[in-house]
Amino acid sequence: RVGESLADLRRGYMQLVGKPLIPNRKLFGLWVSEFGYDDWAELDGVSQSLQKNGFPLDGMVMDLQWFGGIRDNSEDSSMGKLTWDESHFPDPAGKIKALAKQHIGLMLIEESYISRGLPEHKALQDKGFLVKQPDGKPVYLAKKPWWGKGGMIDWSKPRRRCLLARYQTPAVGGHGYSGALDGFGRTDGFCGGCGLPRFHAWQNHAFGFAQFV
Repeated sequence: RVGESLADLRRGYMQLVGKPLIPNRKLFGLWVSEFGYDDWAELDGVSQSLQKNGFPLDGMVMDLQWFGGIRDNSEDSSMGKLTWDESHFPDPAGKIKALAKQHIGLMLIEESYISRGLPEHKALQDKGFLVKQPDGKPVYLAKKPWWGKGGMIDWSKPRRRCLLARYQTPAVGGHGYSGALDGFGRTDGFCGGCGLPRFHAWQNHAFGFAQFV
């Protein structure tokens, strides 16, 4: 006999083919996003209104404004930063703890574009983390500069994704937020170094974004 029930059959099948990775339970709740919240007061206004009217709010998603927004057609755009714009979002660690007490998680968007004027661009270039042209130089994206001008993170090599995880995590990993949202929404492929989905392998390393079931 293969199993006594459907649950037994499922368990046996998972043992045979391997257990899938899924987001943690909280991420299946109601998360609210817009483009975007300009400061904590705006985010609080939305979250408090939803709670007042009985919506089962699980979390809020922060768009580009959390790191300072973008400047089109400029190498000095904030696109690619991994630090808070504390002029509009002061004391992020304290705010995230306060939201957590209300059982509200916080998710941050993270982009693969990196403006060339940022110190992050040079740091990533020096580590070989940017997409390159055939001549070995970092690609320069300026044709449709709605986000700014610069390069792009190269996610194509498994080992590089794990190294990138260790590079990015210290910049944002100490605040205790719930996860990150890929600006491209890609979920294809897996990190060859850690076995986790390529979709934000770095926060999987840092925050246990995915778990076995």
